[in-house]
Amino acid sequence: MTTSSRDMTKKLSGTPTPSDRPIGRRLMMAGLGVLAVGATRPAWSQQLSLGQARNERLVGEQRDGLLGIVQNSAGVSALVQRVNGERMAEYRRIAESTGAPLSAVQQRAGAQLIQRAQASGWPVQAAGGGWQ
Repeated sequence: MTTSSRDMTKKLSGTPTPSDRPIGRRLMMAGLGVLAVGATRPAWSQQLSLGQARNERLVGEQRDGLLGIVQNSAGVSALVQRVNGERMAEYRRIAESTGAPLSAVQQRAGAQLIQRAQASGWPVQAAGGGWQ
């Protein structure tokens, strides 16, 4: 029976090698490494999502079918610009394909979005322009 250099090192130093440690400890150490990596997320993954902004009551639905800023915070303006750009592109597409005026498409979408927002407890634009 031969003894490997690892076994000899272990016997001479008295310290266990990584493979001699219990599996639970090795998994724990690996998990800590994953947590450390997860804590340093790239900037693109830290962008504010529409769901987060709604739940934090930072944005609300307006009567014209666009998203409005209720409370300005980091990333809110960029989010609102992006969402409104996407919505306007869709509203224009619908208006062109149906022959309806763009303002009518926006008003109809706004009514539907406000109804959904109210049911979910998200801010909506009041008739006077404030937020409810």
